Amino acid sequence: MGKFKDPRSETLDALKSAVKDGFVFEALLGGRRIGVLVIIRTAFGSFQPKYHLAYIALRSDELGKGYGKRLMKKLEDLTAGNYSLHVGPGNLKALGFYEKMGLKVKYLRMMK
Repeated sequence: MGKFKDPRSETLDALKSAVKDGFVFEALLGGRRIGVLVIIRTAFGSFQPKYHLAYIALRSDELGKGYGKRLMKKLEDLTAGNYSLHVGPGNLKALGFYEKMGLKVKYLRMMK
């Protein structure tokens, strides 16, 4: 996840939650892991999506080969399109990718 790396403890918490009540999906190519999806189930379902994409990652040497699109398709399939994700405003590459995949900004999240 490169320079946008989250704290290890939060990554482990999301992984535990996904294993218990969500989805963990590994993308393999020739027996080696090239990508991962970590999808957690939220406590919501009507005013917020039922699932949240906690992490999506690809090996840097596999970028630009269509695997990210395939992972997003898997996300759509696993969640029936009922998901959200967070992306920092400075992560322009990810923002562009998600917009190309049809996602739109629905609201702004404010934090202190």
